[in-house]
Amino acid sequence: MANNYRSSIVRISSRNRSLKTVHPIPILADSSAPSGQVSLRPRGKSSLRFQVPQSWAPHHDENRDENERALRILVAELARAREQERQRIANDLHDRIAQNLALAVMKLAMLEKSIAGEHLPMVEEIHQLINEVIDETRSLVCDLYPHVLRDLGFAGAVEWLVQHTAERYGLPCVVDINSVPEGLTQDIQETLFQALRELLINVAKHAEATKALVFFHCEEGRLLAEVVDDGKGFDQERFTFRDPKTGGFGLFNIRERLALLNGNLHIESAPGKGTKVAIILPMGLD
Repeated sequence: MANNYRSSIVRISSRNRSLKTVHPIPILADSSAPSGQVSLRPRGKSSLRFQVPQSWAPHHDENRDENERALRILVAELARAREQERQRIANDLHDRIAQNLALAVMKLAMLEKSIAGEHLPMVEEIHQLINEVIDETRSLVCDLYPHVLRDLGFAGAVEWLVQHTAERYGLPCVVDINSVPEGLTQDIQETLFQALRELLINVAKHAEATKALVFFHCEEGRLLAEVVDDGKGFDQERFTFRDPKTGGFGLFNIRERLALLNGNLHIESAPGKGTKVAIILPMGLD
């Protein structure tokens, strides 16, 4: 602060102590002033020191930390609200649309038995179209809120996720789930599953990879889940969590949700050398 100049715009009259505006003169902040005081020294003149109230003291670091914590909480609440809405929509699709479509297929199959001649191919085509809509609806339900985590458990859900990604996006995936401990808390299971899903979708859409690997290991009370691909990679110095072309915003959401569980996201990548993303979480067990 010793080299920062300010301008004085008022002075106190020695006779009547009134404030008078004067022409600005350059002054120099004196860094030798004790804590809690500000010393201003016009060039070539002695210093003038003023006591600064404690309430004026800057709290930039504290405010920044508080703002960052508030942002993380807000992101988590938004993510939780989004997950609840996705679950509601998925349940509606599953309980109403998918079941009604399945019922329509059954009735159409009964109708086919009584139709012959030139109309039969058209009925068969309608049957096929409805089956395709059912498949798309089931896939959409899984993308919105996969019930496999509840039905199959964490290990089975991850294996299903890898297979589903391979079938839907044509991306060969290999998973090693043997190192995952039993009894992970529900929060960790859901956060980890959604993070893996987001990472695999990023690989399929952005990485131009020919394969992806998913594996787990435990060390020093932490669970590490890694997703590795052999894609085009990227320059980490130019990477931003807000860039949709690299899937950065999805990674931003993952990082903030992990932070609420005292977790972290570590990324290693280079152009032409693929990408490795590590999810690091404390070993929370029920």
